Amino acid sequence: MTVNKERVRKLVDALRSGEYAKGTNYLHRITPGADGSQKDEWCCLGAASDVAARNGLAVSRRTVRQLDGTFTEQFDEEREEILCEAVQEWYGLGSNPDLMNSAGILTPATSWNDDGEFSYDEEIGEGDNPEPDFTQIADGFERTFLGE
Repeated sequence: MTVNKERVRKLVDALRSGEYAKGTNYLHRITPGADGSQKDEWCCLGAASDVAARNGLAVSRRTVRQLDGTFTEQFDEEREEILCEAVQEWYGLGSNPDLMNSAGILTPATSWNDDGEFSYDEEIGEGDNPEPDFTQIADGFERTFLGE
């Protein structure tokens, strides 16, 4: 599969835009507020799915109520934590692409999103320290797929 650099650039720009609040464990978690508002939190792969849909990819979206009263969103399939096949093909990426972190080590996107940049490297860090936004993950996508 060939990576579509133009589309990955759209994702990197979206991750840096501040439009997506960073969350963990689900592509997109929606928490309803008592006043009728809602709080949206995204995994980097959920943001990737949303960017693809906003840019013309015909992908179904389904909201599922969780036991804790929140909702999660699924794209095309019943998976809530990795890229569906249509989004994988749109970008030319795997379901959970490895991203090169600042130390030059490949880390699965979901691990980095949920546990921090060095979650996959026992020598540097043990994870459980996710970044508050997508700045470093955007850098990882750029470093890995755009050669910058």
